[in-house]
Amino acid sequence: MTMTDKKLERCKKYLRSTLLSNKGGIPAGEVFKHYQNLVGEGIPYTQFNFKSLEAFLSSIPDVCQICWSGRDLMVVGVAGQASEHIEKMVSRQQNSKKGRSFPKKPSAPPRFGGGVTMGTSSSRGGGERPGVFSQPRYRAPPVVQKQLKPSPVKSSYVAPATPRKKIELCSPVKKERVFLETVGGQAVYGSRVEELLKGRLRGLFASQVEKMYQKKWEQSLPKDWCNVMERGGKIRLEREAGASPMVYPAGREGGGQTVGSISGPSTPSLPCLPLPSTPEWEITVCSVSSSDQIHFWLGEAKEQLSRLHTSMLLHHMVRSIGRTASDRPEVGSLYSALVSDGQCRRVRVLQVDRSNNTSRCLMLDYGEEEVVYWNRLAKLEMKFMELPIQAVKATLAGVDRNTEKKVVQFVKQCLMGRRLVGVLVGEVVNTIPALVLIDTSQEEDIMVSEKIINYMGNINNNVHNPLSKILPNSQVSVLVSPALPNTGEYFDLVVSHIVSPTQFYVTSHSTLPMYKSLSTQMTDHYNSDTSPLT
Repeated sequence: MTMTDKKLERCKKYLRSTLLSNKGGIPAGEVFKHYQNLVGEGIPYTQFNFKSLEAFLSSIPDVCQICWSGRDLMVVGVAGQASEHIEKMVSRQQNSKKGRSFPKKPSAPPRFGGGVTMGTSSSRGGGERPGVFSQPRYRAPPVVQKQLKPSPVKSSYVAPATPRKKIELCSPVKKERVFLETVGGQAVYGSRVEELLKGRLRGLFASQVEKMYQKKWEQSLPKDWCNVMERGGKIRLEREAGASPMVYPAGREGGGQTVGSISGPSTPSLPCLPLPSTPEWEITVCSVSSSDQIHFWLGEAKEQLSRLHTSMLLHHMVRSIGRTASDRPEVGSLYSALVSDGQCRRVRVLQVDRSNNTSRCLMLDYGEEEVVYWNRLAKLEMKFMELPIQAVKATLAGVDRNTEKKVVQFVKQCLMGRRLVGVLVGEVVNTIPALVLIDTSQEEDIMVSEKIINYMGNINNNVHNPLSKILPNSQVSVLVSPALPNTGEYFDLVVSHIVSPTQFYVTSHSTLPMYKSLSTQMTDHYNSDTSPLT
């Protein structure tokens, strides 16, 4: 599933929720506004190659239906299996009014939210016919004024004409209330935002936080509140192109990649690196944890980390003077660690061992763990927290997971430190990208992932063929594999052996007579041949 397909499914899910939460549907002119109030952004129909909102809504009949209700054009939600209970709950709601009032006839054709006017559509036989969204099908008959004969009453009194009711053709403009910005900076609004995010592990849209803040405190947040609180480690942000950022409580690493436990909401965190929107990324592999899991750097991250580590090393040497081994670090806190190769790394403490005064730390910019003595740790200063975490976790598409030491070592020899191109082919659990790695440094592109897949295939063959390890190669005969049909072709087969509910063996129906005769021939041969096995 591509990124566009995922955005489309998410848009359809939010749109269905918006429509089903309103009994009887939503007027066409308010769909865009209702969706924007719920999600925090408008309906991105242009991203799905639709020129108008009308065309987009008409293309998803499994989500909504467009119909006339009296003289109003309505958009009604279609319940799916997961949202059928919502529709039943909404349908049980009683109307707040006893009588039903019909709206007045509009002065102009209905308009969808977002400024899209419904026009006409051409018929197959030529000419134009009124579109479904241009005019209502039902029109009131013209009023015929009857001519009344003059009354023979001689009185000159004339009854006053009944005053006509004034009809508002234009809907009244709703004035949005303007809130003053909170005074006092992050010290005031920071604790309020943390209160709104408390217990919301799945996060909120930034626009939702702003509206909830206005409703509760009748004040507005500053424009840069997200960036300020992120730099201070109060919140976590997850950015996506074309959408409002997702805001999470402090301690949740962006992109679904968690790096150890957090001691409390006041623990500072490093900002996460936004991923490119293009499908091809220039990467440098910095660590390998298994046959299919790696960490990589994007672009020129190696040069940026080199400058950062040099500054950290000078600062670390000064701060570590007078520090003793009894200064126990805090689990979840960020430190500058002097690792075994004499370099400084930004780390988060995962575990503390009091028996030998060591800590198990995660090197955030490499994705690897390291055991560091307490006297080699120094609190990470704020000036070293501005650079986002450079290590990005990814999986290799099509490669089976294997944690054997020799397999991991082979993958390291193929990938470590190489400048490659990663092609995004999908996402797996917790939004971790799945990549296919290609080497473009030579005249002809080489798929590095294919080399790893072939190596893993050879290992699996050796596991399933144990005789190749017992007998010499000269005594092992290789049987020819049967030819498989092409994709989409029918295959007449018989299930010959079942290993598990998900794994079984099949035999071509045309080879069954040959197989039966082969068994008979083998039995006769070995019964007559009495020579010992050499």
